[in-house]
Amino acid sequence: MSRIIRTITKKTMILFLGLFLINYSVISSISPININSPINTGSYKSLINEIPVTDGNTRQSENILMIHDASGYPQDTLIIDVEIINDDVFVGFQFDIPINNGFQFVSGSGVLSPERITDHELSIGIVPNTNILRVLSYSFTNTAYIGNLGIIVSFSLIAPNDTGNYDLIIVDPIIGNIEPANIITQAINSTVSIVPVPLIPYDIFLNDLSVLSGSDTCLAAQHTIVASSIYVEDGARVNLLSGYSISLISESKIESGAYFHAFITDDLDYCKKPEVIPAKNIESDISENIFKHLSYENDVYHILPNPSSGIFTLRFSEKAPDTDFTIKIFNLNGQLIMEKIVSGKVETKLDLTAKPGGVYLIEVINSDSVWISKAVKQ
Repeated sequence: MSRIIRTITKKTMILFLGLFLINYSVISSISPININSPINTGSYKSLINEIPVTDGNTRQSENILMIHDASGYPQDTLIIDVEIINDDVFVGFQFDIPINNGFQFVSGSGVLSPERITDHELSIGIVPNTNILRVLSYSFTNTAYIGNLGIIVSFSLIAPNDTGNYDLIIVDPIIGNIEPANIITQAINSTVSIVPVPLIPYDIFLNDLSVLSGSDTCLAAQHTIVASSIYVEDGARVNLLSGYSISLISESKIESGAYFHAFITDDLDYCKKPEVIPAKNIESDISENIFKHLSYENDVYHILPNPSSGIFTLRFSEKAPDTDFTIKIFNLNGQLIMEKIVSGKVETKLDLTAKPGGVYLIEVINSDSVWISKAVKQ
């Protein structure tokens, strides 16, 4: 027994497969049991008017286009993967996705999977004066795509501000063979989940953390970050921020060329938004970038008064080591505004009267330690 699946709409779309021009009429949505049957409604000769599907135990070929589910936080850049699972050879594909609900397509982000292509081309972008993202891939030599499953194309979307579950709907999908004919049997839509940004933890304790070259890591804690044996490779970026203290212990090492910034701040949303405070390179000549201690609110020195109208006193305690110290003051843009060297535990005046009011970061450095303090000019 057989049944005939016919098209429902007469919407026309154009697909270039190699050097062939195909004029298709396609259904706008496909249920799991439907066959997408192209019927010509224009002036071109009809390629396929109906597709018989045999019931019973006979297995039919399946050619499925599927968007993988994705998730992220508001305003994240999400990578959307599209897979084709095919029993039959195909030489081109095309589909549309309406981009709604605050999502934004990242221009230039489309890429074909190198494991599945040879000389295939990709055209991807928003159709002018619409919200339709059109994805089209083909081979001018009608070369078949490689393999029978796996990601075929990926692109990026910027997530909306609002949390929730959103559907990415495939419209007018085509998987084309060399005849040419549309051989798609199923299209599977995607759910993109946008979840709230996790609450910032009170404390963070890190142990044996390696940050590889090319990585970009940002961690925030309401109170304290303690890191033991951190290793940051050349070319890696690390931002550590807390509201009270940061400690690097047990021979943590930051290679020359790494981008490392540890700072005390009230703006704990820093990691959630585009970088607005430039990270500051750790100089490669400070103890070979091996730090024994990095802390705020310590028993080595005090900043008095704090807040102040502009004149601060840095006073060392009896517990301070009897060494030379380098004192550096930065504004919250990462700009060095003052630097001085003091010998021994000398009480030092820090004059910020000519600087605008706000929060400043004070670094005190000796041969094996770095302390960071927050000073507020009223």
